[in-house]
Amino acid sequence: MFDNIYFLGGIHGSGKGTTAEKILSKSSLIHLEASKVLKWEDISYKENKKVDNITFTQNKLIVNLEQIVTNNNQFLLDGHYCLINKQSEIEKVTLKTFEKINPISLSIKIDEPTEIKKRLEQRDSKLYDLDFLVHFQDEEVKYAKFLADYLKKTFIHFKSRP
Repeated sequence: MFDNIYFLGGIHGSGKGTTAEKILSKSSLIHLEASKVLKWEDISYKENKKVDNITFTQNKLIVNLEQIVTNNNQFLLDGHYCLINKQSEIEKVTLKTFEKINPISLSIKIDEPTEIKKRLEQRDSKLYDLDFLVHFQDEEVKYAKFLADYLKKTFIHFKSRP
């Protein structure tokens, strides 16, 4: 569907935004945050990062991207490979969504789970379970690698320096 989108994923608090800023400062890419493309507050429980209907959400993402993305520009879409559903379970964004986005490359930003926990707790003023964050990040990385292999796309792994 698209042929001018680079995708950058990572769990909440992993540092995707900071990584995106660094990439954007050295390129002519236009930054798109999936949550803003979706008008996030319309479809998520803001206080706990849970998504009510992931399939509906991803369909809405594609429809909105079709209205935003132009052929004469290249974009960096920052979003997620997995989301937390309303049952507090990790759910993969559908393969169909990534097939439609047809990213030029798939990237993931990871960080030490303890740093992610600290960042999220400062930002959201609530406690996060470290084991859940470890599992969430592991699932996100595994699925990102699977997608890159399946879609035959370049995979870029950004890791914070110790």
